[in-house]
Amino acid sequence: MAKKPNVEEVGAIILVATSMPNFYSGLLPSKMTISRFANSDFDRMRLRQGLVVASVMSAAEAIAVGFMFDSALPVIAGFAVMGVLIWQYEDAIRNPHPENMPINDDRNSNAQ
Repeated sequence: MAKKPNVEEVGAIILVATSMPNFYSGLLPSKMTISRFANSDFDRMRLRQGLVVASVMSAAEAIAVGFMFDSALPVIAGFAVMGVLIWQYEDAIRNPHPENMPINDDRNSNAQ
């Protein structure tokens, strides 16, 4: 039977799960921005590079916390959150807004 997590473990799980989005938002624009402006193969390549870097950093954090508490729970929670984030970003990359256009397009300017 698995041991019941203690208060410190629960806190670590919550911290791991809630810090994951920081790695992604530090490297990637928002889901809305991606959906609106990522309209070239180059854009999509760069977004996916950011996903890889953010995922590696997130995995390292989850694994480190798992080792600190000798528990798989932070790793499981971290990878679950990573899965949701990757799914959301990929959804924006693969399903662009119908009016998707380059970010420097004149139609994006308020100066008209």
